[in-house]
Amino acid sequence: MKKFKIIAVSFLISLAASCSLDILPDSSVSNDSYWKTQNDVEAAVNGIYTQMRNQLDSWKWIYWFEARSGNMAQGMTSCGIGSYIENEITPSLNDVSWSTLYNIVAQANAVINNAGRAEFHDTAVHDKLLSEAYFFRAWCYFQLVRLWGDVPKITNFISSLDDPQLYPERSPKDEIYQLVLDDIAKAGELNTEKSIESRNRVSRAAILMLQTEIYLWMYRVEKASDQYLAMAETAVDEVLEFPGLQMLGNYRDVFETENNSEIIFALYYDLLENTSQYGTLLCQSSTLVPEEYRNNPIPVNNSNNRIKFSDSFCSRYLDKTPGDTRASYICDEIESGGTVYRYTLKYQGEMNGNTRAFTTDTRMYRLAEAYMFKAEILALKGQDAEACSMLDKTVSRAYGNDRFYSAKALTGDDLMDAILDERMIEFAGECKSWFDLIRFGVVFERVEKLIGRENDKQGNILYLPVHNDSISRNTKIKQTPGYEN
Repeated sequence: MKKFKIIAVSFLISLAASCSLDILPDSSVSNDSYWKTQNDVEAAVNGIYTQMRNQLDSWKWIYWFEARSGNMAQGMTSCGIGSYIENEITPSLNDVSWSTLYNIVAQANAVINNAGRAEFHDTAVHDKLLSEAYFFRAWCYFQLVRLWGDVPKITNFISSLDDPQLYPERSPKDEIYQLVLDDIAKAGELNTEKSIESRNRVSRAAILMLQTEIYLWMYRVEKASDQYLAMAETAVDEVLEFPGLQMLGNYRDVFETENNSEIIFALYYDLLENTSQYGTLLCQSSTLVPEEYRNNPIPVNNSNNRIKFSDSFCSRYLDKTPGDTRASYICDEIESGGTVYRYTLKYQGEMNGNTRAFTTDTRMYRLAEAYMFKAEILALKGQDAEACSMLDKTVSRAYGNDRFYSAKALTGDDLMDAILDERMIEFAGECKSWFDLIRFGVVFERVEKLIGRENDKQGNILYLPVHNDSISRNTKIKQTPGYEN
């Protein structure tokens, strides 16, 4: 049984767009009448988790973090993912609206700006709750700056029409990165507890994983100093020493056993709370799959199949190594009547009577990625043998060989390519591939639809345009250059 329940908080900010008047709090609970007790802050922080789950709907996870990588293809019925697969995105598409992330930011701002007003019997509880708010604000702005570049910086708890941040301009991305760095550092300072009480709550281990990801991005993409590579290694090393973390022997069990020892942090889903995890987009339609294959073995539900793993993903990554025990779980096929049905077993939830409910927790960080991060860092430092050994810690269960890469003794570019290939396979469908390709510097080589397009959209092809509605609500917001028409 899952023990963690997320509580919705009705008074917290609703932010329809970053510069909309909807950033004001619900009038039913004024700012002055709240933030009195520890329970108030606990409920407010629980509201951040609710916003993470409700605002980041299934479409945005896939569209923003996976679809543009070339690893996804149109399913058996049409949907808006085609624009992302083709990397032909326009400002009118609903899913380019950044309001989703600003809704979560607003929730975090409420806690960060008001938690100090409440009475706590235990300062450690105060610090832990505040660390969670800083974690989520850092996470959101880290996505915002990587998806859009310059973005509005809103850090106030906006409760008045006089607030200067009500109608912001886009801040330079360097300022946003600094905010991200400051926030995730603050989160780490506030939570020093080396234990994971719940894998559905932000622990110090989760904070360290986000630190590692941020520092690696700064070093590799933003060309920051060697200090950032050292900070990334320090952070991930602490994760690897964390008690209670252990790789599972079977890849399938990582996704079919909740709260398992490999999970560092996962967003919670439940039959009674939310059953719309993004695996719903990868599921096959019960009306399109022959009856004899429905849920045996092809997972089906009542919606149309819109997305599947692409041919290029299967040929480049999934079919790379014969005998990979992850492959059939990630993506398999059945041919019937001249039609090939491609399906995945990842994130396919559970049966609730005759209906499939998408309740698998979204794995945001797990131990396998800590080993992958460490392997990447070692390779960047030129410690190739050590990097191969670290990579083996993730892939040994897939290949049944504890020295799969150590025996190959890969070096240089070959080793870095292998690390990226293994990330693409290990985290297939976990919404990491798009930023992985950018971080490894091969997005214009490996994504077929981006080859030769480095200068498209005035060099901004990797960014998303600002949604038209955000600009119409606030004329201070200017469109990303290259997307004006």
